[in-house]
Amino acid sequence: MKGKGGQGGAALVGTSTVTTVVESSAGIAAGGRTGMTSFVTAIAFLAAIIFAPVVSIVPAAAIAPALISYCLLKVFSHRRCEVEVSI
Repeated sequence: MKGKGGQGGAALVGTSTVTTVVESSAGIAAGGRTGMTSFVTAIAFLAAIIFAPVVSIVPAAAIAPALISYCLLKVFSHRRCEVEVSI
């Protein structure tokens, strides 16, 4: 699925249309030029839909420390990024 067909398919299953554009852009940025990257992403989304009820068993109090740790890792990794701003 690509283009408007992919966005329409995403809307049917309740995914934001922005998500399909971001996933497509990420696949292209990673070097994917064929439809295989879209296919693998679709399979990953289907797996996420299947396993969502299993993840909901875990209480929010158990997930919070993992999310905080992940956010801290991301913040500290972005401190090393060099950014050029040109206006």
